Amino acid sequence: MSNQELAHSYYKLAGTQKELGNLDEAIIHLTKAIELKPDLSWAYNNLGQILVSPGKLEEAIANYRQAIEIEAGLPWFHEHLGNLLRQQGKWNEAVNSYRRAIKINPESAEVYDSLGVALQEQGNLSEAFNSHLQATKIKPENLKFRKNLASVLTKQGKQEESAIACRYDLPNQPSTALKELVKQAWIVGNQIDLSECTYGVWHDGKTVFTTPSSYYYFLAGMVRVNRLSKILEIGTYRGGSILAMHRDLEDKSVAKLVTIDINLFEPERLKSFPEIERIEGDSASAEVISEVVKKFEGEPIDLIYIDGDHKYESTMAAYSIYTTLLKPKFVIFDDITLNDSMFRMWRDILKTHGDRVLNTVEVEPGIRPESTNPGFGISQVR
Repeated sequence: MSNQELAHSYYKLAGTQKELGNLDEAIIHLTKAIELKPDLSWAYNNLGQILVSPGKLEEAIANYRQAIEIEAGLPWFHEHLGNLLRQQGKWNEAVNSYRRAIKINPESAEVYDSLGVALQEQGNLSEAFNSHLQATKIKPENLKFRKNLASVLTKQGKQEESAIACRYDLPNQPSTALKELVKQAWIVGNQIDLSECTYGVWHDGKTVFTTPSSYYYFLAGMVRVNRLSKILEIGTYRGGSILAMHRDLEDKSVAKLVTIDINLFEPERLKSFPEIERIEGDSASAEVISEVVKKFEGEPIDLIYIDGDHKYESTMAAYSIYTTLLKPKFVIFDDITLNDSMFRMWRDILKTHGDRVLNTVEVEPGIRPESTNPGFGISQVR
């Protein structure tokens, strides 16, 4: 067997060891492949990728540069080098690497997006915008690319354009009436004292938010403006949002608020509010569905607020089950553009409900002002 054939055998064996998680063995085989065939560019590239894991960044960079020296016409080598330079905070060098990759392959949305991130770190928002925009043109369905575009617009103070940037293939034109309803609820909600409706402990178990979330004011405004009294919430967490909706009930004697969560956080927090009933369990289980229907006595309700596990299947299941059984006037969804799964859910809702559906932040960006653009949707069912 020639040195070239043996080198390729070691190269393939290294790939197998990498797949198995045996990185030390993969490094040994790639090193041997390079000894036998010093111009094996992909061996240097793959060695660079593996060396990143144990933190041998300078060695990794040296291998990427060697791969480029041997075969500069392959865009992936420049991209991989750019990614590592970006990881080290070497923004100028990262930008140069990404630009070389784009010059070779101008159709890579991933590289345009990475270039945009590096340019943002440099403070070059104008060029960053152009890069992220190009990424979304090549792959308009990619939510991460659209969020990075939105991030630039937010930094430029273009809040409304930022919200719109997260949209893709959304065929609806929300009715003027629905837009006005959102505006009115937001204005009224901001006049309500929600100081006791704090968010509480964040999901990391450490960070504590001692103020209400911004969207609580919209929820409270919806209750007051539309005189809502029968409400189902899916996703209690620590109870801040259900307390906000409870805050401005017009007639508590006829009100009924039911909130469901698979986990029971802060069990004592809601016990002093007789209008709020708490259910622990899976909202899609037969037992919980039956219990919810009984609590509302089979009557149509005013609002369903869905803020569950932020996944397509469970969110759509909750929406389908409870809109059918409870026939609400409104359904509100949190985090509709938080991830690809929720974005897919929101697109499906839009396709079937036309002008009766709206991402509220397109009308009032302050409802969810976070740079991550999680979105906050409303559907008028009846």
